[in-house]
Amino acid sequence: MISKWLLNRINVPHFKDRMSMIKFITGLSVLTEPVSSNLFGPIEFFYNEHKDVFNTFNLSVVLLDDTNLDIVVDKFNSWDDNFPETNRKLKDILQEEKQEKLNFDSYSHYIPSEEDGLFVYEDIYVDNFITFLSLNFLSLNKKTSLDWYNSKNKKVDYEGGNEEFWVFQRTS
Repeated sequence: MISKWLLNRINVPHFKDRMSMIKFITGLSVLTEPVSSNLFGPIEFFYNEHKDVFNTFNLSVVLLDDTNLDIVVDKFNSWDDNFPETNRKLKDILQEEKQEKLNFDSYSHYIPSEEDGLFVYEDIYVDNFITFLSLNFLSLNKKTSLDWYNSKNKKVDYEGGNEEFWVFQRTS
């Protein structure tokens, strides 16, 4: 699922534990969220087990050519000009609009054509995490809308306009 989200543009590591997966998804999500996005998250990740606030953290990302990029992730200042050039390089890789031939027929809001058993997407780039998950879920489950839950995990009607956020939560 993570490889699909990232359009196979970088290597997805073998995560040693739940937190390393959360850190990876969070870091890349921050780099792919548009500046104007109203969907903030994951709020809970920026606290450690002692509830100390993490303002920033470092993340190592391996490109397909095995180049290692050390990234600085800052949830509230993700586009800082003082960040390392590696941040810009990774963002450019993830956000480059290009043609991709993929083996799946659904990715966010893109509509592919079919060629030789593959699906051709024009001007596609890595979408932000929640948009990708939401639209992927709807497509796979043949649904037209998502269910919304409040912080107490109670289903609610969603009318928009409020500040939304997402969190990692165990469901089983």
